[in-house]
Amino acid sequence: MCPRGGIGRHKGLKILAACGVPVRVRPRAPRVYMVKQITTLELKEISFQEHDCLVDVRSPEEWLQFGKPDGETLKLSTYFISYQLKENKNIILNPNFIDDMSKLELKKNTKIFFICSSGIRSQIVAEIFKKKKFETFNVTDGFDGWLLNNLPIK
Repeated sequence: MCPRGGIGRHKGLKILAACGVPVRVRPRAPRVYMVKQITTLELKEISFQEHDCLVDVRSPEEWLQFGKPDGETLKLSTYFISYQLKENKNIILNPNFIDDMSKLELKKNTKIFFICSSGIRSQIVAEIFKKKKFETFNVTDGFDGWLLNNLPIK
């Protein structure tokens, strides 16, 4: 029995459906994994723990052309693992990305700061690892912001 005196939403819908009345039930919203957003200026001000890390998910071509962030100067372990690769003239997802990340053997209490050029790929990857129960951050202004704010590069 519904607290308002009716027969209850779902029971009533089942009865209607059994009588041949078309019934549409709204699906539940997908579970949202909230990734923390951070700018390069904010990143520069954080005191990091020993196991925290920065993961640059840009492509090897981008590393060669624009440089790499030097997270070590901020006392942040830094790794370079491409989320996407260039194959001929196509951009493809790196089929080894998850395996390459697993090889880092990061602990669940590790804060992972993901960075790409503008914050889009890093957001996607941060969501993937948030679902795996890591504490993830998306560097929203990306390597472009890193360069604009004169942060150290390799």
